[in-house]
Amino acid sequence: MATEKQIKLLIEKGNSAINSKQWKEAIKIFEEIDKIQPNTFPIILNLASCFTNISNYEKAHELYDEADKIQPLSPEVNYSRGICFEFEKRDVEALESFKKTLRINKDNIDAWIKCAEILRRQDKHKEAIEVYVYISEKNPNRADVMCDLADTLYENNQKTEAENLLKKLIDYNPNHNEAKIVLARIYHNTPGKKELAIQLEKEAEGSITF
Repeated sequence: MATEKQIKLLIEKGNSAINSKQWKEAIKIFEEIDKIQPNTFPIILNLASCFTNISNYEKAHELYDEADKIQPLSPEVNYSRGICFEFEKRDVEALESFKKTLRINKDNIDAWIKCAEILRRQDKHKEAIEVYVYISEKNPNRADVMCDLADTLYENNQKTEAENLLKKLIDYNPNHNEAKIVLARIYHNTPGKKELAIQLEKEAEGSITF
């Protein structure tokens, strides 16, 4: 029988495999742990995530069902299942999973962002904008969310609002490359502003270091 120290080392090894995206190796390790400690919530959740990443969605959903029985109404299960549905390109089910996550924990910002991304893919720009506005009000320092909001405003033919928001971001942080790239994309489609677009792209490229 494995000792507590041995199990801890196996978990560390499994987590390391996940971090390096060695999904099959991680599955092998966590299945070994599951035999030693069956029905352990984080182990099953890790296995489900690994099977998602190797596109074995049927097995992943079986494991999410198992995890859900251990911890009903878990935001982690519903969020991870939503990711699995996204991998399968099943946006309707994914959106419902992320909404369920938010019904359990309304402060899960990642789930809000996922909802907005799916709404954009469904061309429901007005609803996506409302979600991004909500996120930005709760997390005013999330510049990435502000960029996505600007992008969505532009997609919704609210070009002036998008441009003003991006200019505000760049004024606040002149090194905000993402905002410059999004604004450049808008300017490329704006008569008379192609030179500005090229300038913004050069500024963004010039500040990237490796």
